[in-house]
Amino acid sequence: MKRSDFLLNSLCRGFTIVELLVVSAIISILFALILPAVQSARESARMVQCRNNLHQLCLAIHQYESTFGVFPPGMQVHPLRGSNPNTKSVGWTIALMSYLDRADLYSEFDFNLDAQIYHRHLTKHPIAAFMCPSDPNAGQTTWGPGLPATTDANSYTEGPWGTTNYLGVSGVNWFSGVKDPTECASVARTEKGRGVNDGVLFGNSSVSFGQITDGSSNTWLFGERGVVPGTGKWGGAGVVNSCPNGGPDVLNPGVAPRESEGGGIQRATGVFADARHWWSWHGAGTHFASADGSIRLFSYSTAKELQQAYSTRAGNESVVLEW
Repeated sequence: MKRSDFLLNSLCRGFTIVELLVVSAIISILFALILPAVQSARESARMVQCRNNLHQLCLAIHQYESTFGVFPPGMQVHPLRGSNPNTKSVGWTIALMSYLDRADLYSEFDFNLDAQIYHRHLTKHPIAAFMCPSDPNAGQTTWGPGLPATTDANSYTEGPWGTTNYLGVSGVNWFSGVKDPTECASVARTEKGRGVNDGVLFGNSSVSFGQITDGSSNTWLFGERGVVPGTGKWGGAGVVNSCPNGGPDVLNPGVAPRESEGGGIQRATGVFADARHWWSWHGAGTHFASADGSIRLFSYSTAKELQQAYSTRAGNESVVLEW
């Protein structure tokens, strides 16, 4: 039989079931081998973009500091005029708008009014620099936790708002116990004797590079956290009547002595309390940006002592990296 006749007969005969199963099995194995590599490559690309976002925020805040001589307030807090019992709060995120190519939004803010209550038509927009591409919730609007969607003009707990994956590091502790948020900048210690407002970004802060005596490479400015429904509003005030005002929307402590108080690098558990600590969708840990502009991924096993050292600007702690 000629070779051409053999091939023609084989084609006409078709494949047997066994042959088809073998081919299907081979294709399945190839997909199983290739898919993890593709997913890993995509996540690597997303992590690069995430770091680039933090780098962009560092450049913006450096420009602000160069212009004004201090970093922006983590949350600018002042009483509202009139009968409204709430406060006027404007976060560092809004202060950097004009340095993030969003001068169009910045120009529309009335800084005599609260950002969270009166500027929802602006703060509902997603900002690319605030979005980690690994987070499936990034860029989506959020509403008050467990509450119906409403646009009540006098409510701090409604929405909609655009979200952020990057928060400012306020220091070591969470709440100071101070009830008047206008006193945030003057608070040095809590009633329990622990330091507060010892980071760079906190309520009514005005910290300069010269005040970061621990070294700019050893002091966190920003950290990464997954978006938790109801919080993480880039235009939000967060907690209204305690220092640091703005948590857990645009501020979080780097670490706290007790995990229940918030802060610290911990894996997400899928509850609202995840808003109070640092975590990401990257799996291995979460990114932090230091005051010198360097970006590093800190693992979930990072020692509390190291987290505390990076959370303070003038704590005189020893920083020893273990890479």
